Amino acid sequence: MDSDDEKLIEEMDAEFEENARNYPLLYPELKHFQNKERETIANGLAPKADFLGVVRITRLMLSLSGFSEGHLDLSGRFESRYTSLVEQWNALLRDFEPMMRTLGNPFAVRSMEVDLKKCPAYEVTSDDIYYLESKWRIFLNSTNSPSLLYGLLNTIDEVATVLHWKRPPIFQKLLFLHLPPELLRTVFDELDRETAYLLGATCRLLREVSMPYVNRHRWISLPKLDRDKLPLGDEPGTMKERESAALEALTLARTAALEKMASMKDSPSVLNSLESLTVGGEWQREDIALAKIRSPSTTFFAPLHLALAALLKSTRHLHTMVFQSWYLVAEHLQVLFTIKTLRTLAIHASPAVGALRSIRRSTSILNFHLRIDKPRDTSSWLLLARLPNLRTLSVMCSDPDEGVLSVLPSPAIRASVNPFKSVEYFFASNIVPLEIEELSAWIISAKTTYGQLRLTHFKLEANFAGFELPQITTILDALTGAPIRSFSLDGIHYASPDIFTRINAAFPNLEILALHYRQSLRQENTTCAYWPSPTWEYARALGHCTKLKHLIWNQRYHPFEYPSPVLELMESEEWSGAEANEEARPVDWHYDDEESFNHWVHVIKLFAVHCTTLETVSFLSGEYYVEYIRQYVIERSEGVVVRSCSDWSALDMEENDPEHGWPDLFTDAPKDQTAAST
Repeated sequence: MDSDDEKLIEEMDAEFEENARNYPLLYPELKHFQNKERETIANGLAPKADFLGVVRITRLMLSLSGFSEGHLDLSGRFESRYTSLVEQWNALLRDFEPMMRTLGNPFAVRSMEVDLKKCPAYEVTSDDIYYLESKWRIFLNSTNSPSLLYGLLNTIDEVATVLHWKRPPIFQKLLFLHLPPELLRTVFDELDRETAYLLGATCRLLREVSMPYVNRHRWISLPKLDRDKLPLGDEPGTMKERESAALEALTLARTAALEKMASMKDSPSVLNSLESLTVGGEWQREDIALAKIRSPSTTFFAPLHLALAALLKSTRHLHTMVFQSWYLVAEHLQVLFTIKTLRTLAIHASPAVGALRSIRRSTSILNFHLRIDKPRDTSSWLLLARLPNLRTLSVMCSDPDEGVLSVLPSPAIRASVNPFKSVEYFFASNIVPLEIEELSAWIISAKTTYGQLRLTHFKLEANFAGFELPQITTILDALTGAPIRSFSLDGIHYASPDIFTRINAAFPNLEILALHYRQSLRQENTTCAYWPSPTWEYARALGHCTKLKHLIWNQRYHPFEYPSPVLELMESEEWSGAEANEEARPVDWHYDDEESFNHWVHVIKLFAVHCTTLETVSFLSGEYYVEYIRQYVIERSEGVVVRSCSDWSALDMEENDPEHGWPDLFTDAPKDQTAAST
């Protein structure tokens, strides 16, 4: 393991240790912190006794319990290890016995009448405390010592319960570490970066296996300026000190980022494993202005741009590049666009600066994602002319403090480049209704110039104004003839049954349809809504959709009225006070949500009868995020059977959610499509 790997481990160690102080530890984390304590002691340093000591004791008890309860243990449940744990357990009991004698019978498990949380700390003598501190390296003489001690005693009591019943230990015959390397790598292939790190923290073998997976996704960031540490005051002298302190802090952050880039560039393991790189500047524009840095300053930011260019030039398997609050300049973009393995370019609130005409075109980039937070961020649209083979294009706009941001590029850019000659997946969020005509004209221009459109997946999310029928009709007319298989509109104000007829006329091969309705013009955000027409009219309209498989809508799942059994109970005398006090309800009171509203099953059956290809119907609500309420799956083996599905296995809801973009594509377009778009 090289030095860069060690630096990475140190960074993640600090992050996990900070999180572990506030959240319950998982078993791999316990093992990780015990290993860290051993390394600390081996290096002659004092361990963090108040935290890691408790971790070690907790892990001992969990490991011992696992033998009796059959829990999987990555270290292996074999006999010699069990014998060693039993010896440590007996020593632990002997050392804690004076306290257990004071607080109650240590082996009267579960029948202890003493509430450990109510016992004052002074019932345990100082000599007992000092002995435990020295032997088990825990720190009990602190303000948290009573709760810490009682927590340990409670855990000991719980483990003693398991051992008291003398359950025979269960030993493993095949251990996880006995698997061949190719199977271990298969396991790591399914893990995210944090989980791969935790699994690698359990032993040396898995640590070596995990490093390429930990290095797959790396982040380089410039941390936000901590203004609380800056001098306060309005006097000229104080303001000058404040400016100097801000510049010093930003300079230190820049130095740390440069060192990280250099270490990654000099690490063969990082360069061989790196697949996704994110560079982010958490500096606010106010921070830069406070330090009197002329942004983008050639003297201050130039080293960062050059170092990033050098790192990008050394990568070997990079396929995803993400910029967050970063300045896009020719120095690193020229190198980035020469990487033949690059497939995804994501730009979040990162303006393009300087002359970009010298940047060569990248034929390998297939996915382009934009997020625009400020008017100046729209300059990143200039890169569109350098991306001739896009398959996925998504753009999101934030709500600015003043005015309205445009989702689309300037008319000059739209006149010079048209991505719809090759784009198959398109997503636009927070689009202004007035821009629908401009977007439609851009699409029609591609259809007129290059022939058949390639669009198969299309999503639009309206801003606070929503979509009226004229905007819906305009976009449908522009897309007519495209091989659309998945279509989504979020924020429509028109939801008459004929909307299904209109959509099917434009897209006869449509398979997935997602619609979010807003009940009034005053409604700025999409939530659950009562669709205006009876469900049987929507069912009849769905009959025109001859290939539709999945319907996603935000129809309010709960009706206005209560079911008949609830109404009868409310009429009875037994209901007295039940609404305000659950204890006042009758003993046989039962209110099953699914049973109470199972009339939707009959509605879905009606949909399935009219639309013979329908496979799922999903109810969504969306208020800044989408929460899946319920999904119904239709089976047609023997008649029409509708069942409720809670695991969303029938349809990838995240991919088809109207408020989320499309997944990235990593393979080139078919040859006929590439030829048609060039």
